[in-house]
Amino acid sequence: MVLVYCPTEDAMLKRIAVRLLIPGLLLIVFTACGGDEPAEQVLFPAVAAEEGSEEAIILDRLDQVIRALRSEDWDTYLEICNPGRDKFKLEQIVFLADTIFNPNGGMLGTNHRNVTVKVYGEDTAITESDYYEFEEHLFEDYSYSWSKVDGIWYSNSNCNTRS
Repeated sequence: MVLVYCPTEDAMLKRIAVRLLIPGLLLIVFTACGGDEPAEQVLFPAVAAEEGSEEAIILDRLDQVIRALRSEDWDTYLEICNPGRDKFKLEQIVFLADTIFNPNGGMLGTNHRNVTVKVYGEDTAITESDYYEFEEHLFEDYSYSWSKVDGIWYSNSNCNTRS
């Protein structure tokens, strides 16, 4: 049994991860904060954005990116990519997922913490965050660049091989 922590708005609540080892197979079962499913929150801003602000809209778009990655919803993932730039074809991103992410456990636990948003002018922004897989801290200063096209924020990052 391993104790891990589940962040909430009010406090850090304990979550118990029970590891069951079966020969050749490792299953991890979670009892999440107040429920039977893993915590739904995938994005933890460093500072709460003002409702309706550009920062809040960008955070919502990043949340959509993370959820698409976690659920392997590649159509949604590609829809969030800047339509004015080259982007992966669906077959390419499925190939990458099948050959890189899935053999390493997929992206089910992907979450971003300490997310900051910097807006430059009216149509450019950057988000930076700490990248986690469940409770394991993988990267610091993980960034996405964003462009506003026809009033909608789109990701410029990780949408093609030249990102």
